[in-house]
Amino acid sequence: MKKLSILVALLLLVGVTVPALADVDLYVDIKKDKDVEVNEFISIYKDIDFNVEVFLWTKEGAEAKSFVNQKNELNFVDPNFFCDKNDPTIIWNSINDNSGIVGVNQATGNMNNQGNVVSLAITDGATKVDSDFVDGHYFFKGGFAEAQASADQRNKLNLVYEDRSDLKLDLIKDSINHNKGIVGVNQSVGNMNNQLNQVALAANGYALVALAETDLGQLNAVNVVETSYGFKIDTICNSINYNKGIVGVNQSAGNMNNQANVVSIAATGFQLGIK
Repeated sequence: MKKLSILVALLLLVGVTVPALADVDLYVDIKKDKDVEVNEFISIYKDIDFNVEVFLWTKEGAEAKSFVNQKNELNFVDPNFFCDKNDPTIIWNSINDNSGIVGVNQATGNMNNQGNVVSLAITDGATKVDSDFVDGHYFFKGGFAEAQASADQRNKLNLVYEDRSDLKLDLIKDSINHNKGIVGVNQSVGNMNNQLNQVALAANGYALVALAETDLGQLNAVNVVETSYGFKIDTICNSINYNKGIVGVNQSAGNMNNQANVVSIAATGFQLGIK
């Protein structure tokens, strides 16, 4: 025993290390904080196409069409050849309290085109709408309403020469009031004016399809006006009030003007509902 103690002491003195062997179990608790930021951009595009097929068996229809052409071409106005009067043209306390279709044209000039055109097609809609469902399609039985109005107005290659102090006067006073329906008024003291009030109306009480179309073309080209000391007066006073319906008014004191009121109406009282 004494020798062993002396051996250990010597080993320590010479710096000799003795390895140590051991089994170790290690338990660790870890806490972690993490911040996450997400930026996301989403774009959604959708194309939706609707294809609607209507299979229509027509039983009754209302169709109205109106076509008007007005032209002033190669006209010449010279006071040395035309005797212009100074007398005024007057509509006074007239064309009131009417029901229906009213058309008025007034002109003191030369070579004026004026028109009031009405085209009507109306059915009472006695044939009611019904439908059959065959092979995934609805077959409708009903009517249609179609209205079309077209107008073409042209002033071309006209010459107006006025050198006298003639007075041309158009006057509408206390007139064209309290009317019901379709009212058209044209008034002109000039020369070579085109004026038009046009209505096309189609109505069907049980129409499945209602179509309305209107076209208007107007042209002024290569015209000459020379005027000195001339007086032209258009006056509408206390008129065209309290009317109900369609009212069109054209008024011109100049030369070679195109004026038009064109209306196209297609109407139905039927409302389609499919479940």
